[in-house]
Amino acid sequence: MHYYRQRRHGNPLIIKLRGPKKFNTGKCIVKNCHNAQRTRNMCNKHYQRWRTYGNPLIVKPHGFQKGSKNINWRGGVAEYKNHSLMKKLRLKKLELINFKCEECGAKATHIYHKNKNKQDQRIANYIALCIKCFYKRLRIPKGTSKYLRLYGMRLKDMAQKLNISHPILLNYLKKDPNLVHFEISKRG
Repeated sequence: MHYYRQRRHGNPLIIKLRGPKKFNTGKCIVKNCHNAQRTRNMCNKHYQRWRTYGNPLIVKPHGFQKGSKNINWRGGVAEYKNHSLMKKLRLKKLELINFKCEECGAKATHIYHKNKNKQDQRIANYIALCIKCFYKRLRIPKGTSKYLRLYGMRLKDMAQKLNISHPILLNYLKKDPNLVHFEISKRG
């Protein structure tokens, strides 16, 4: 405390009492707002809007935003080429087996791809599973490459086998994963 007084006032014995806090007593400058002024002649609500958006009249949209306005937007890239088709086929598969897990008989809520290729959208490729069995299937040994699981070899090995560089291979994988499957099996 004395050190602070010494730094601030030059004397550790000086005690300066602060006066009462001064609040603006007028009304908010925003039209039709009758709240008391707080900062910059605005009420707290309009001041926060001004700080956030640069304008006290802008109101933050409520609820979930669609498309690129959503905070979880990832550029429109989906795991499935036709996500709506996958959802319809998933529901059809679950209805076919009366929403029963194919492994334990509990209520099935998830589907799992038998061949682990998410682009293969046949009902015969789906296994209906309860959440427990689904996560048992997803258990992946530590250090296992996703490419090893999907294609049976690591990215480095795939690039060598196809005689192309890593970035070019990743580009192919993004465009059409089935094409890489075909090329590997053809050259295998």
